[in-house]
Amino acid sequence: MQTILEEFAAQLPKEGRLDAAAAATDWDLLKIRIRKETLLVIKQRRKSARASFKQKLKRLLRQEKRLNEMAAGRPLTVDTVTDLMDALTLAEAAGDTPLQRVRGR
Repeated sequence: MQTILEEFAAQLPKEGRLDAAAAATDWDLLKIRIRKETLLVIKQRRKSARASFKQKLKRLLRQEKRLNEMAAGRPLTVDTVTDLMDALTLAEAAGDTPLQRVRGR
């Protein structure tokens, strides 16, 4: 977005008179371009978030299945231990906010 605004500012005349009709047209084109870029970013973030949620859900369902097997008295398997290890993390952090993820930090 920053580059779009910089490009728009660069095309504005530095001195002299500014044609109102041309400026209004340029402004409308800028708004359309910003809207398209914003909608594209939102679509990409939704797609990424949806894929992430689907992956997390699959992992949780696998963990639940393994825990149910353990509760039923079945012995531990490599898959069970692996699924239980997936829930562990090494870092104690809340993670990025959605805004930080969109901005790329």
